[in-house]
Amino acid sequence: MKPVLAITRRLPADIETRAHESYDVRLNENDNPLTREEILALAQDADAILVSVGDPIDRDFFQALPARVKIIATFSVGTDHIELAAAAQKGVIIGNTPGVLTDATADIAWLLILGAARRAGEGEAEIRTASWRGWRPTHMIGTQVTGKKLGIIGMGRIGQAVAKRARGFDMEVHYFNRTRLPADQEMVPPIMTASMPCCPIASSCRCIVPPPPKHGAWSIPLCCKNCPRGPS
Repeated sequence: MKPVLAITRRLPADIETRAHESYDVRLNENDNPLTREEILALAQDADAILVSVGDPIDRDFFQALPARVKIIATFSVGTDHIELAAAAQKGVIIGNTPGVLTDATADIAWLLILGAARRAGEGEAEIRTASWRGWRPTHMIGTQVTGKKLGIIGMGRIGQAVAKRARGFDMEVHYFNRTRLPADQEMVPPIMTASMPCCPIASSCRCIVPPPPKHGAWSIPLCCKNCPRGPS
């Protein structure tokens, strides 16, 4: 008899096929986000659960979880949606997918940086609405990325991957981090310094990017992007 696996969200077809080969699978067929009670009902006779970001795997969930469930794996790097202390008290093993989103998130960060600098979204909107009137010298000039300064707040795996991609644009990279990187890591892109001025990162701190001047605007173009690997 195959072990029973409950899966809270639909996954790519080849992954679901592989799951059916090894497990007796319980699927969330309509792929709507499930409540705590709905996940518990889906996993009523399960040996394991595969959850995803947004599923409420909190203390109340573990208190009601059947003793038969011994492992919960999450289709994510982060485990913020899982009450890890409650899982440990229940004796449930938690699995995640560390490192798999580093390059993908860094790529998307550069998609946003280039899109904002070159006003790609505005240009696409004109094409989609048939409002483009043809090329003209002053239209959507945007700003150049090559040779500019890139500031990165948070120099973990994703921040370092973003900085690595800056090499192709001959950028000067500055960063802020709770701890300074080793010297050999700081020299991977053309220039990396820990001189980015800002306040300490904390849940109560919202002044990392300084406000614009009281009169006028910044003297240089400023492009800010928030690029976490999950919801924020």
